Amino acid sequence: MTGIRATVEGSDRLARALRQYDQQAVDRIGDAIIGSALEVQGQAQRLIQRGERSGTARPDGSRSSAPGEPPKTDTGRLVASIDIETDTDRLGAAVGTNLRYGKHLELGTTKMAARPWLFPTFERLKPRILSRIGAA
Repeated sequence: MTGIRATVEGSDRLARALRQYDQQAVDRIGDAIIGSALEVQGQAQRLIQRGERSGTARPDGSRSSAPGEPPKTDTGRLVASIDIETDTDRLGAAVGTNLRYGKHLELGTTKMAARPWLFPTFERLKPRILSRIGAA
């Protein structure tokens, strides 16, 4: 899957520390991580589906996305493909797509400027994610 995976620096120390806590605490942290991944997924989907675009006019009167703007949905395939993969211990999750062009939209190509949609969503939500995990 092409996606974003956030990694905790010192995760080995975190894993050792978590073993000292009861399973209930670990479950709360896992819930916070999964909840955060679901929020990133939903916000990324909405970013693609909504909002005005300033790119080229289309025959139907709408506009495509301009470089630097999130892509504008055409068929809905990208939005439908945004998925979450969780680690078996639920202490890690990745949000992304299995569609090759999702990566091209996010990062751009030699022939097309980027239309980022996933990383900006993650960056915007990062303070809330860190707060949620810290509270857990």
